[in-house]
Amino acid sequence: MLENNYRVPKFSIGIDIEMIERFEKYSLESHKKELERIFTQSELFYCFSKKNHAPCLCGRFCAKEAIIKAFSSFEQSFISFADIEIVNEDKKGPRVKIIGKQFTTDFLDRIEIKISISHTAQTAVSNALVLYWCDM
Repeated sequence: MLENNYRVPKFSIGIDIEMIERFEKYSLESHKKELERIFTQSELFYCFSKKNHAPCLCGRFCAKEAIIKAFSSFEQSFISFADIEIVNEDKKGPRVKIIGKQFTTDFLDRIEIKISISHTAQTAVSNALVLYWCDM
C-alpha cells in the first residue's frame, strides 16, 4: 500500500518561436517601461551587456512564453512574464526562478521547470517542461 505522502508527477510542455528582429529596436533608454513589463532587472542587465542584445532578449521572451503555455494546464495556471526570471548559471545553461508573490510555498515546492533556449541568426526558440508533483 502507498503512503499518504507519495507524489506522482503531472507534466506539461510549452514551446515558442519568435523572430529576433522584433527585439532589435529595443533600447534601455527608449523602451525601459515596456521592457520592464517582460524582463527583470537582472535579465535586462545580462542581455544588454552582450554585444548584440536582441538574440538574448528574444530567447528569454520565448522561454517565458513557453513556460506560460506549459503552466496553462495546471490549477494555479495564472503566471505572467513578471513572475518568471531566466537565470544563467556558469556552464549549466539557463535556469528558471518563479518570483511571483501569488504562488504559495507549497505550490513552488511541488514544481520543477526545465527549459532549453536556442537561436539562429533570424529566430529564437525555447521549450519548457513543467513537472507538478501531486499527492496520490
